Amino acid sequence: MRKIQSLALLLIMALFLSSCGDKKDTSETKTPDKEMSNDNTTGSSDTKKESTDENKTASFDTTNLAGVKSTLTTLLKKDLASMTENDRKFVYSEISLGDDGNKQTLVMFQGPYFCGSGGCTIYLLDSDYKTISEFSVSDEPIKIAETTSNGWKDLLISSGGKLHVMKYNGKKYPGNPSVEAEYTGDGKQDTDVKFSPQYSF
Repeated sequence: MRKIQSLALLLIMALFLSSCGDKKDTSETKTPDKEMSNDNTTGSSDTKKESTDENKTASFDTTNLAGVKSTLTTLLKKDLASMTENDRKFVYSEISLGDDGNKQTLVMFQGPYFCGSGGCTIYLLDSDYKTISEFSVSDEPIKIAETTSNGWKDLLISSGGKLHVMKYNGKKYPGNPSVEAEYTGDGKQDTDVKFSPQYSF
C-alpha cells in the first residue's frame, strides 16, 4: 500500500514539474515576436522619414541650384580651406521683391561656421547671383511684407525670437536684423518664405 502511495506521489510531482516547464517555454516563445514587432515599427518610421525627404526634394524647383552653389564657392573661396562639409550646408529660396519681374535668391547657411546662438548668416543675391545684402544673426521664419521701401518690398527677418523690419534703401537692405525696428503688424498680408531642402556647396 505504501509503495502504491509513493508511486502516486511521484507521478503527481512529475506532472506538476512538466506543467511548469510548458508554461516557461510558452513565455519564452513570445519574446522574439515582441522584438520582431519593434524592429518592424522602427523600419517603418525610417522609411516614412526618407519618403518625406524625397517628396520635399522632388517638389522643389532646383533650376537655379547650380548658380547658387557656384556663387557661394566663389564668394567664400578664401574660407573653403577652413570649412568642414557640415559648414557648407545651406537652404535657399527664390523670391521677387521689386516690381520689375526680376527674381532674387535668399541663401541661408545652416552650418556652425555661419551660425551662432543668435542665428545664421543669410545672403540676398540678385538675378545674376551677385550679392545685394548680407544679413547676420538671422533665423526663421522670414516673411515678405506687403509694405515697400524705395520700390522693393520690406523683408521681415527673425532675430532673437522676434520679427524685425528690413527696409531697402535703394541699393541694399540693412545687415543686422536685431538692431532694426520690431514688426508690429498682424501678418495677414505677409508672405512666408519657403526654403529648399538642405544642400551643400
